[in-house]
Amino acid sequence: MWHVNSVYLRELYQNARMKKTAVLLSVFNGILSLFGLLAFYLTFEGAQKLGSSVNYSDILTIYGIIVGAQFLLVLFLIPGISSGAISGEREKQTLDILLSTRMTPLQIIKGKLLASLSLILLLGVSSLPITALVFAVGGINFVQLLQFQLFMFVTSIYLGSIGIFFSSLCKRTTLSTVCTYTTGLIITIGLAMLLLGGHLLESLGSMRREVVYGVSKMSGMAEVKITISTLLFDPIFTFFSMLKQQIGIEAGAFTDWRAYSKATKYLINHWFTISLLVQSAVSFILIIVSSWLITPVKKRKRTR
Repeated sequence: MWHVNSVYLRELYQNARMKKTAVLLSVFNGILSLFGLLAFYLTFEGAQKLGSSVNYSDILTIYGIIVGAQFLLVLFLIPGISSGAISGEREKQTLDILLSTRMTPLQIIKGKLLASLSLILLLGVSSLPITALVFAVGGINFVQLLQFQLFMFVTSIYLGSIGIFFSSLCKRTTLSTVCTYTTGLIITIGLAMLLLGGHLLESLGSMRREVVYGVSKMSGMAEVKITISTLLFDPIFTFFSMLKQQIGIEAGAFTDWRAYSKATKYLINHWFTISLLVQSAVSFILIIVSSWLITPVKKRKRTR
């Protein structure tokens, strides 16, 4: 018989009763609607003032703005939702009670993570009418919309597992939240600035191409070194890779890197799939480690 995770059900009922859930839904969709309406206004009003018809590329840009705004909002929300999942139980002195039940630490971690994902899923479903506005003018198709939802799901698990990890590691929610947001900034903005900063230096003639981009003269996959590969952990580059597949918008660094070697070109052309697999693997590892961190010391010694 199939049993639903008890922690997940408890968190789900609590979130459904809380006023902040309704407020979060209203604010999230309100901000997303403003971005969508602004993009539509600038596109159609600009074409009307110029006395020309609306270009198809402009409609695709509207889609990029809407999904980009949704992506940034989720990037900001997930760490705050997940970083207090376990540390909050410690502060309320209820974690020991959970560990004394028949549920395993891994089941507790899964329940907490699923509860955080459910809230993000609710935000995604509630925003579908806004995203689907592009359908009215022929911007994207249903498969592309599903691809974006898959990307958001994997990204939510990825960032949520980071929040769960620090929540399991830290005793206080404040410290856990700070660590989660700091790690998120390093992964998203820090890695990008490191590589793009190198790109800028190279354009000024201060660094050699193979040093900046981690590309050597060797043949085969060895040409791709760790400097470029680290960006596989960055959801922002995964997002741009998705936009390249869907509407042709690509990060400038991708265009430059693709010309350096066959291995680099292969990595860039399959960036979306590879990065999702890498981030999923990191999520799995963090979930396992988080379950080990909340396992009572006596149980750890017995397993050893």
